[in-house]
Amino acid sequence: MRGTIYAYSTVMLSLILLSGCICQNLLPGSQATPAPTPTPAATATPAPTATPAPTPTPAPTATPTPTPAATPAPTPTPTPARFEGFRKQPYLLLAGDPLTVVVRWQTGDPNGKSTIEWGRTRYLGEGIVSVNATSDGMSELILPNITASTIIHYRVTSSGETFEASFVSPPGSGADSALFYAYGNSMGEPEAESRVAERLLENLGGNSSSRPAVLLHAGNLVSDGSREADWQTQAFSADYAPLATLRATVPAAYALGSRDAPGGNASLFAKYANARSLPSPGHYYYSFDWGTAHFVVLDAYTSPIALYSPEYNWLEHDLMGARKEWKIVVVHPTIYGAGGNSQQSFQLTLAPLFERTGVDFVLQGDNAYYSRVIANGLTYVVSGGGGAALETPRDGVTQLVKAQAAHHFIRCEAAGDTMDCTAISDNGTAIDSFSFRNRE
Repeated sequence: MRGTIYAYSTVMLSLILLSGCICQNLLPGSQATPAPTPTPAATATPAPTATPAPTPTPAPTATPTPTPAATPAPTPTPTPARFEGFRKQPYLLLAGDPLTVVVRWQTGDPNGKSTIEWGRTRYLGEGIVSVNATSDGMSELILPNITASTIIHYRVTSSGETFEASFVSPPGSGADSALFYAYGNSMGEPEAESRVAERLLENLGGNSSSRPAVLLHAGNLVSDGSREADWQTQAFSADYAPLATLRATVPAAYALGSRDAPGGNASLFAKYANARSLPSPGHYYYSFDWGTAHFVVLDAYTSPIALYSPEYNWLEHDLMGARKEWKIVVVHPTIYGAGGNSQQSFQLTLAPLFERTGVDFVLQGDNAYYSRVIANGLTYVVSGGGGAALETPRDGVTQLVKAQAAHHFIRCEAAGDTMDCTAISDNGTAIDSFSFRNRE
């Protein structure tokens, strides 16, 4: 019995103690501490979602902001256009005193180097020179130690391209004749000029191969002398073989034309068409002797040829001092012709001077036709049919002997006191022939 009571008492005591703990935990402010939440396994917890990168705000369309990049190298300054070999093929100009010949050309390589060789046979061998071009490719050489009235062969090599030709050197001081060819006003029509050149070369070929001849151009080589393109495609075009051959085989003396010096600017004329030392730098008048003839080339455009102007005074002094049998003047404006453009003031200034100083022949080139006038015993020829669009000469002009609209050249040869001239058209027919004696 006593054991049963003891067991019962023990159970009751345990319940009482348990109830007290429960009541204590339920008192206000005495909340039960929850059992700790078990830490889940790592595989059960998803990885935190990465915060996406913000979408970049597009730059405004009107003013896009370029993505930074490496700074590019500076753009080089463009170099001049390059041509293979020659930009202007070799051609001949008169130069020096005593008279000699300069070979001039323009390379396709600015500041490039060319080689020129020459000799009295096709094998050359008498000289070879390396020539450095200027910044625009211009190159030239005055051939030294050239014997008078001698066939000279030459070869120019530039950037792998070779050009060969030959010419007859100027006559010596003791020559007993003078042969010259002439035309003017070739501007704008290299194809027509090439036909004239072809007929001229045929005529020249009929002479002895050792006969020296000079080409006189009476001005207007180009349509616009201030344009490089005109000098490239007109005066020195390489597209027409007869024209290139003529320039390379017959030394030339050029008169300044109105189109060659627009507004008096003759800088490109000087660059391409003059090799003479000038009595007045920048003014393109000069003189030279060729065989038995004294030639005077006038400039009517960089300064006026007025009475007692510097050019007028030089001209008077030059003509008075000339000692050759023949005196020939080349001037672009027409003094006496068959209508069209004419410089009538020169009839009052230059014509009396020509008559007083014994001039025999005046070559003019301003009008695109052929005409011959005899005024006060002096022969005036307009040889303006070198290739430009032709003009119709006017009939009935006082003292007019002959006139015709034709592309042509003239050939004149002086021997003793007689000069024989023929004007030949581009189809090879003679349009005028005449002879006259010198006036002194």
